[in-house]
Amino acid sequence: MSVEDLPIMNLPEKSWEYKIVQFDSDEHPYLRFGIKPGRYRDYHELIIERFALEIGVECTQIPGSSGLVVTLPSNSTYRLSGAGMYDINLSERTSL
Repeated sequence: MSVEDLPIMNLPEKSWEYKIVQFDSDEHPYLRFGIKPGRYRDYHELIIERFALEIGVECTQIPGSSGLVVTLPSNSTYRLSGAGMYDINLSERTSL
């Protein structure tokens, strides 16, 4: 997929609570939600790995407080800028 075709967001199809990871490039922020709703159904590192596949790079691992952490390579034009949880309500078009 070319960078021009890279969607800004992968909005879930169902209202629920999802894990989310935000990536930034020089041009745009990119939001990637987990594909499974619920606090323990998808993991941030899986979201990071799927985004790495989208942009055509291999993830690397760096030391974290509880072991190795998956991240984008340091030479990538995309940076991981945040991760957390979002409660999405599609009918009201809101998120918390």
